[in-house]
Amino acid sequence: RLHLNVFEPRYCALVRRALASGRRFGMVGFDREMSFLKQGVEVVIEDCMQAPNGHFQVRIVGTRIFQCLEASQHPDGYYLATVSFPSLELSERPELSDALEEELQQMLKDLQDWQALVRLERPQQLDAILRDLGPRPPATQLGALMLWLAALLNPLPPLGLAPEL
Repeated sequence: RLHLNVFEPRYCALVRRALASGRRFGMVGFDREMSFLKQGVEVVIEDCMQAPNGHFQVRIVGTRIFQCLEASQHPDGYYLATVSFPSLELSERPELSDALEEELQQMLKDLQDWQALVRLERPQQLDAILRDLGPRPPATQLGALMLWLAALLNPLPPLGLAPEL
């Protein structure tokens, strides 16, 4: 989950459009040349409050990754894109199952060890992050699990125990 303070006119227009059409939009990062990346995450607006000045306080949650196929700038300033949603689920990618199973099990063990160490330093913050994230997706839902792990390892505010990704 992420809380956004939306004040730029182009992003206020994007939020209005999302609220009128399913509460979903995509977020992408930018590279060093300020070109947007071809991969992103679809988000859903969970909660939204509009201020009298037209700005928004928005709480979003990431739902699935996407690949940008083509994009164009809307007259309001934000980008519209045609995207595809690649499957990362092991049940749909049997060729990955054997190769990833051992690494995935080790990663989940490392995650438990990491959580035990974090609990020693910041137990309340870790508990709050885990509450916000909800239950860990099963290993068979690899895409959802990876998004969950990324959010756990890179919380806002940061844990301050290791460099965030």
